[in-house]
Amino acid sequence: MFGSRQEVVIYLAGFLDGEGSFGIYENRRSGFLPKVDAYQVNLRPIELLQETFGGSIAKDKKFYPSSYRKAIGYSWQISGPALYKALLELRPYLVVKAEQADCLIELFKLIEVWKPRKNLSNAERRLSDEEYLERSILCVRCKNLNQNHGPAATTEREGLGENQVSDSLDCTDGKGAEVAEMTTRLS
Repeated sequence: MFGSRQEVVIYLAGFLDGEGSFGIYENRRSGFLPKVDAYQVNLRPIELLQETFGGSIAKDKKFYPSSYRKAIGYSWQISGPALYKALLELRPYLVVKAEQADCLIELFKLIEVWKPRKNLSNAERRLSDEEYLERSILCVRCKNLNQNHGPAATTEREGLGENQVSDSLDCTDGKGAEVAEMTTRLS
């Protein structure tokens, strides 16, 4: 079906542009966790993602109200060092999710999740205010990109201004408005 790994990566970039979710989530260990996942009723693209980049697959039943039936679906997700390698390989071919991928790559460069942190005390693992702010800005930027490019939530459709959408984001445990304001100024 595919002649080279590059062809597989190009196909998977297109698949993730349409079916993938690129996000940054709070994590106790590193402060923030970059993650990519995809859901599909057809198992083959999900298996191809795992074969190519690693990650894990889960089986799930979803209810589709338009057809009043349940369908078995499959989800793939990846995080950690394997995700960083996958993003570097996928990035040249992403179109719709390119900016989200850039946020995740930038976060990886900040947190260096692949370096062992086993022998650090809790105080040594704690993020400084500056580190927390840098990561929070990336989190808010990624959420803004997902909202502004997603089919379900655009600022024009909901009648909200950009600042109102940014202020509603809560990825920073109560600091969402402060980070959103800084993100707006930096944009």
